[in-house]
Amino acid sequence: MSPPDRIETDLLVAFFQPALKAPDGPAGLIDLRLGGVLRRHLEQGEGQGGSLLVRGGRRLAGKWAMLLAGLPDEGPDVLGQKALMTARNAGFRSLVIAPPVERDIEPARWVEALQVLAGNGEFADMECMVTFNRSYMHDHSAIIFNA
Repeated sequence: MSPPDRIETDLLVAFFQPALKAPDGPAGLIDLRLGGVLRRHLEQGEGQGGSLLVRGGRRLAGKWAMLLAGLPDEGPDVLGQKALMTARNAGFRSLVIAPPVERDIEPARWVEALQVLAGNGEFADMECMVTFNRSYMHDHSAIIFNA
């Protein structure tokens, strides 16, 4: 699976923590590709509890990106339902969810939660894929100096 910013989709969904001024994980990657639009909203006190829908442009493979506020203690069942409902309300039926991999999530719990949501009939007309790719994240354990 490709990094979230390279997946061709109608809608790419990632979650951000409203308390952070610099988004991390998939939301941080998307924000970087989109020129810091989420970071600016957070610095201005906007987007504290909602969503931000942005056209992907040339810097994302997906047509649209949706950044949803999500608290660290919210599980995959809550975040998954929030993603599906918000996407549906915005008129989307096909989406890719990029869970907050920076929080050491359990992929099996996400898959199970999305299967339960898909099986309850409410989202039967929707297509959802989930990516756990974290190849774009780097752990630097050494001091790096600019030459």
